[in-house]
Amino acid sequence: MLNGHTNSFTVEVPDEAGLTEQSLKEYLAAKLYGDGTLSLSEAAHMVGMRKWDFPKVLVKFGVPYFNITPEELERDIRNA
Repeated sequence: MLNGHTNSFTVEVPDEAGLTEQSLKEYLAAKLYGDGTLSLSEAAHMVGMRKWDFPKVLVKFGVPYFNITPEELERDIRNA
């Protein structure tokens, strides 16, 4: 992980939310990847997956694989 250490938390989620522990971990890992807090490898490790399998979790929660603005993409294409 980021610094080699991890933290554990207990979160109480109502049954009505229909969430499992794994789906909550996946959601959190996807969002932390999406905002740049975790790398793809770190997010995948957080949920016990290999990094090449993690993009399917990103799709599941609507998190883009590439975190780039249209302007940055345009610039990169021009510079390629």
